[in-house]
Amino acid sequence: MTLLQKFMAVSVFGLNALLGRETAAGLRQGHAPGSIVAIGGNEDKTSDMTVLKALTTEAKGIGSRIVVVTTASTEPDKRQQEYSRAFTALGVEDFTFIYIDNRDQAFDPHVYKKLSGADIIFFSGGDQLRLTALLAGTPFLSAVRQLHKDGAVVGGTSAGGAVLSDLMVYGGQSGQAAKKGEVLLTGGFRFVDRVAFDTHFLNRERLPRLLNIVASNPEILGIGMDEDTGVIFHDGGDTFEVVGSGKVTVVDGIRIQSNFHTIERGEAAHYRNAVVYTLSAGDRFNIKAKTPIRATRHVVHGAVRVLNQPDRIP
Repeated sequence: MTLLQKFMAVSVFGLNALLGRETAAGLRQGHAPGSIVAIGGNEDKTSDMTVLKALTTEAKGIGSRIVVVTTASTEPDKRQQEYSRAFTALGVEDFTFIYIDNRDQAFDPHVYKKLSGADIIFFSGGDQLRLTALLAGTPFLSAVRQLHKDGAVVGGTSAGGAVLSDLMVYGGQSGQAAKKGEVLLTGGFRFVDRVAFDTHFLNRERLPRLLNIVASNPEILGIGMDEDTGVIFHDGGDTFEVVGSGKVTVVDGIRIQSNFHTIERGEAAHYRNAVVYTLSAGDRFNIKAKTPIRATRHVVHGAVRVLNQPDRIP
């Protein structure tokens, strides 16, 4: 029997048992899916570590069991060293790493059993096409989805953040991104529907390619995250909150007008009527209502303090 046949023979109950979870029916009563945390890359791993702290807070804090999936990287040992130091500095004691380098490994129960009991599954950076090519449609990703439904947090940074969205961008140079056909897209893991995450956003001047994405897919909401900055969708909800030191740019193209449908591949596109929002730490955004909410900020001794009570952005 092949690994695929073995997996197909495993029931939902069996998958939960393999992962060290209760049956789905028993656990989901009054239990929401876990949060989704998408990070723009290059998050601080040595100083305040604000974004990584926010990630752990979504689960059990420093008591969380964290599984870091380094599949996107061609230097998994380096990623393991970086996150080992970071999580140890945060006080996290229970973390482990999984590196999958071919699809057969993603069908092996001995591999995805390592996810057992995870409170956080975190995809590191690298090449997002490695993630989709090696993990999409496999028992490993099914196990991650099951854990998320049962309350585990799923997060990722850079490539690992980009793959969490519905539509995934995996190429397109900023200088050419206004041209038809120059931005490369495929399906992501779809933990958040009808959005496209772009990472290293202002750091690599990626607004043109996010405009390209929403012009050709107007129902998709573009979300660009700067480095050391992330968005958190709490409890599987429709509203995200911004964390970190940079900005998040949201591009709403539902009323956008463009010449995409008339120009040839390689020609520059023109847009108008796109709505662009820039959000900072503490701000929130409802992706269904497409409504931004800005956190109230007070200046205290020259520093900005973000309060919990938000008002709408005018």
